[in-house]
Amino acid sequence: MLSAKWESAKRDVGKIGIGEVGRHGKHILRSSVLGMVFRDILEYNIKRHYDTNHCKIYDKFVEKLREENFEELKINLSHQKKLFDNIRKENIYSVKYSYVTSRKIARTSKAFSDGEFINECIVSAVKVIYPKKKQAFMNISLIGNTIAQRIEEMANNLKQQLHEKTIFIYRVFDNFGITEELLDLIPMIDTTTGSDLYDCIKKYLNELEDWNKLE
Repeated sequence: MLSAKWESAKRDVGKIGIGEVGRHGKHILRSSVLGMVFRDILEYNIKRHYDTNHCKIYDKFVEKLREENFEELKINLSHQKKLFDNIRKENIYSVKYSYVTSRKIARTSKAFSDGEFINECIVSAVKVIYPKKKQAFMNISLIGNTIAQRIEEMANNLKQQLHEKTIFIYRVFDNFGITEELLDLIPMIDTTTGSDLYDCIKKYLNELEDWNKLE
């Protein structure tokens, strides 16, 4: 049986972010105090967490003062989340930018080392046009090894896509001569098992209706 003190504390921590009690009495807790997220926490774990980390500080807040403190913590947590979201987005954009630049270098047969020079030019332009974003561009790696790695990854991905989507047809003539031709490109939406490949080929050939058209 939980104490009255714990019941009161639990209600206020609940405002901070305890999720619904699931099977086995588990919670999801977001602590505005420590900025931590705990998943699948049993009730006694939450009590121990509160008593260990928050009890001495937050038991002194009562009624209106407690509500005001909660709102302040919630705002701080929201600001932290926004900060980390922005950092994550910048990282994603940086990676996309490196792939786009690598693709341009590959298609124009430029030297991999040109990536560093390209980025230096862009950073110089950003310093003038949008100084606040200067650091974001300076953090992007476009050294030769990175460009080579990006190009290799894109080449392997393209090779895999072609391998999954292409149908080649073999023709055998009366003189036993054999030719190979590309029949079609078919996207594989989910898995690419042997059965999936067979179903795609069968579906395409059935759309041709008369198989004699392949002669």
